[in-house]
Formats: sequence, C-alpha cells, structure tokens
Amino acid sequence: MVNAIKTEDDVKLIYVEIKNINSNDLRTADIALKTNNHDVEINDFTQGILKETIFAIINTLKIDTEIKDIKIEVEER
Repeated sequence: MVNAIKTEDDVKLIYVEIKNINSNDLRTADIALKTNNHDVEINDFTQGILKETIFAIINTLKIDTEIKDIKIEVEER
C-alpha cells in the first residue's frame, strides 16, 4: 500500500506517463498520473516537479536516443 497518495481505497497500482517530450523540453509535455486505474488530478506545479524529476532520473541512464515518452507502472504484489 502507498500511504503518501490520498485515495478512498488502498493504492495497489500507480501509473505515470509523460508524453510528447520534444528535444528534451518538458514544458509542453503531457503528464498523467493514475492510481488503481483512476485519474489523479495534479496541479501545474506538481506536474512540473514530477516531469523534471522523472526525466532527470531516466536521463542518468545515458540513453543514446532522444526520449519522447516515459511510462512507469508500479504494482503492489
């Protein structure tokens, strides 16, 4: 269970998708956050923090191609 995300049910699945990344510019990229397959509304400030943090982590992997989309799924087992 994830305690930091406030939902009515226990969170068993978290899905984050960042898409439409153009030339490593995240300003116009779209981000979606879902818990248990339900959309979670996040404000612009939080969207920016999530996009920048996730992109920075992925960028440390030294991927040779340009990153266009990022999808992360975390499931409790």
